[in-house]
Amino acid sequence: MRTEKKRGGGMFVWIGILAFIVSFGIGVVSKVAVKPAWEKNIRFE
Repeated sequence: MRTEKKRGGGMFVWIGILAFIVSFGIGVVSKVAVKPAWEKNIRFE
């Protein structure tokens, strides 16, 4: 029975987690920073 872990497997998991966090952050920033074109036509009274 082999008890040693594959070294590349853990690195792949961390790259996936990092990619998720980065894409989530980009999504939040784009939601806050970019205003849609139709928004300027609406007046809130």
